[in-house]
Amino acid sequence: MPYTVIAEQWTIDYFLDRYEGFKKQVAEFKEKNPLHSWSIEHSSFSDPGEDYNRLILIGFNEENGEEVDRISLTEKGY
Repeated sequence: MPYTVIAEQWTIDYFLDRYEGFKKQVAEFKEKNPLHSWSIEHSSFSDPGEDYNRLILIGFNEENGEEVDRISLTEKGY
């Protein structure tokens, strides 16, 4: 069963440094969604065949705080 936590800055930097295409997507996303939050989803080693980290960027409506969009990148096998 995967679990999700707030992403630390070093984790965000790791993904952005390794995946140039995602880094460009993030720049565009942040321009459209100034209010945003980062999360990281980890697989659980107890789940057979599950071995990944997924960095998630969530954009929120500035007026009501509701989620309006999200993008993510999954890195398999770590």
